[in-house]
Amino acid sequence: MSEGGWRAATIGKVAKRVGISTGAIYRYFPSKSVLHARAFERIATRERGVLTTAFANPHGTPVQRLHDGIERYAMRALQVPQLAYSMNAEPALRSVEELRLAERRIIRSAIRGVLEECRDADLIPEQDLNIAAGAITGIMNEALMGSGSFLDIRRGEGVSRDEAKAQAQGLAAASLRSTGARIPV
Repeated sequence: MSEGGWRAATIGKVAKRVGISTGAIYRYFPSKSVLHARAFERIATRERGVLTTAFANPHGTPVQRLHDGIERYAMRALQVPQLAYSMNAEPALRSVEELRLAERRIIRSAIRGVLEECRDADLIPEQDLNIAAGAITGIMNEALMGSGSFLDIRRGEGVSRDEAKAQAQGLAAASLRSTGARIPV
C-alpha cells in the first residue's frame, strides 16, 4: 500500500513481491477482495495502536495524551503519505470501504474515551462527546487527506520531518480547540 495503493495491489504483483506463484496466493486469499481486506486490517491495527498507546500513557493529563496521540497518528501519515492515502481516502474495493468505516468508528470510540477523562477532570467544557469525538475524527481525516490538504497538495513529494512535525502539531491543536480544551505546551 505504501508504494502504489490498492490499485497496484493485484494478486499477481503481491505474489511476485513475496516470491510465490499467483496460485499459491489463492491458497491464502481466495480473492483480491479478501487480500485487500486482510491487508487493511493488519495495517489499521498497527496504526490504531499509535493512537491507543498514546491515549493509554499513564503520564500527562488526558488532554496531553489526546494531543500526543493525534500528533503521532498525523506524523505517521505525513511520513508515509501513499499508505495514509490508501488507508483513508483512496477508492477501494467494497470490502476495504466497509472496514474503513468500521475503523473510523473504532478510532472515534477511542477518542471519546479520552474525552470522557477530559470531561471528568474538568479539562473541557460540558458537551456531547459523541459529536466531539466525531469532529476530531473528521478533522484528522480531512486535514490529512481532503481536497487541498497538506498531503493532497504534496502527494508524491517527500515531506521533511520538520514539516511533518509542524503539520501534526497544528492538526492536534485544531482538534483540541474544537473541544474547548487548552492546548498543552
